[in-house]
Formats: sequence, C-alpha cells, structure tokens
Amino acid sequence: MIEESAQVTRVVDTGIWIEVNRKSACAACSAQAGCGQKKLVDWLPSKRVEVFVDNPLNLILSPGQVVTVGLEEGVLLRASILVYLTPLMGLIAAVLILYLLNLSETFQILGAILGLTVGFILTRVVSVRRVALGDFTPQLLRTQ
Repeated sequence: MIEESAQVTRVVDTGIWIEVNRKSACAACSAQAGCGQKKLVDWLPSKRVEVFVDNPLNLILSPGQVVTVGLEEGVLLRASILVYLTPLMGLIAAVLILYLLNLSETFQILGAILGLTVGFILTRVVSVRRVALGDFTPQLLRTQ
C-alpha cells in the first residue's frame, strides 16, 4: 500500500476532506542535483489538492489534524494503464485497421487522430465510472 500523510481540512458526517501536497517524482530521483527537470519543478508553486476520504473506522478527527491515507498499488497501476495505454491503443488500432483496408496515408493519419480521441473519451468515461464506484479513492488508515 502506498501511504501518504495529509492534513484534515473539514469533517463531515460521512467522512473527511484532506489536503495533500502534489509531489514530483524528482524528490526520489538520485540524479536530481544535475537535472534540468528538477530545476523547473522547483520554480513552480507547490500544488495542494483537496480529496474526500471515507471514515469507516469512525475516528474522532478535527480540522488541522494529520492523518495517514493509503492507496493500493494495484489501483495506481490500473489507473496508469487506463490513462496512458487506452488512448495509445485507440491510436494504434485505428491506424492498423485503416492500413489493412489499404486506405491512403492521409486517412491513416486522420484515423490515428480519431482513434486517439476515442481513446481519450473512453478513458474519461471509464475513469468517471471507476471514481463513482470508489475504486480510485484513498483509504483512511490512521491518525498521527
């Protein structure tokens, strides 16, 4: 499980709203001292994200308190596949189908754009449904 500390911003009947810092992968990279990407990330302001989390343990929490939330590794992997692979597969599938139909390169390029667009739309539809089911929602683990 991937764990992260977060600060409680609001407490409601069904759960809590937490605020987390959006972090860059540069913090864990060993090449960050000489990397230009790290310097770009340092220039940008830190982004804070507010997320709703259920409180199934019925912990007594108050705004300002720090809690630990977690997300299963499999959820992160499925979300990454959905976001990155689905549009790419739409693009490749459209180009292959149009190539096998012996259509011109112009149609293949337009088909690639259409396949990519359909992949993005499919990604959006599936992700909205998965979020509604609570699949991509972090879990409240404990207080600190």
